[in-house]
Amino acid sequence: MHSRDIAPDRLTRAEIGRVAAIGRSYIILVTGASGLIGQRICLLLSSHGRGLVALDVSDSGGLADIVSHGWVECDVRDKNQVAEVFQTHCFSAVVHLAGLLNTAS
Repeated sequence: MHSRDIAPDRLTRAEIGRVAAIGRSYIILVTGASGLIGQRICLLLSSHGRGLVALDVSDSGGLADIVSHGWVECDVRDKNQVAEVFQTHCFSAVVHLAGLLNTAS
């Protein structure tokens, strides 16, 4: 199974398990890692012993301790920062959960 086999807009619990089964030598990037779903996925992947890099615009909220390959604090809209993350690690899968909230009234 390859990461390209998983539709990013339809990631179910079973598919998360399939991503976790890819292998311990692979590293998975989770964007939006400090959000509710991102935190759950990080905890699940970490509990399966998978290589994990978590990325979010805000601080780790305590997740940095469980992330095996690091916490990256950056905005996914910053192409240079994201390119640096991809130059530093070779990812086998990306779980893209980062999004923008419209806080305007």
